[in-house]
Amino acid sequence: EYKNSDKYLRDMQFWQKYVGDISYENQFEIVKDKQCKRIRKNINTSTVAQIQEFCEKNKISEFAFYLSIISIYFSKIFDTENIVIGTPFLNRQKSQKELDIMGMFVSTLPISINITNGLGFIDLCRQITTTNLACFKHSKFPYSHIKLVI
Repeated sequence: EYKNSDKYLRDMQFWQKYVGDISYENQFEIVKDKQCKRIRKNINTSTVAQIQEFCEKNKISEFAFYLSIISIYFSKIFDTENIVIGTPFLNRQKSQKELDIMGMFVSTLPISINITNGLGFIDLCRQITTTNLACFKHSKFPYSHIKLVI
């Protein structure tokens, strides 16, 4: 039913425009050895409380806060303004049928982030939130149906 719906067409139009507007060059080398070492840093509770207070005061999510920080970091180390990061989201549409089953309902959204000079941190967080919500709204569309023009 979805493939024959107006929603499918709106989702397709969104993704065609979204990927068409992305100008991005992969900055990562292809890694053959998949072994890695996890680096773990704990944030003390007072810093966590300050971050939560900052996010609440500025009406941004902690997710947008941390995604903004990592975007700025990638922008600096790769010397680029355009970053695309795959972000997880719970891929569950809340239909009664899906609520009766168990399993992993996680998918990934490609969030395109443009870090321009003069863009403040709060504005970057809000840009990421807006982009994330727009992608989530159209997340039912299968990525395999997106026609890339290269």
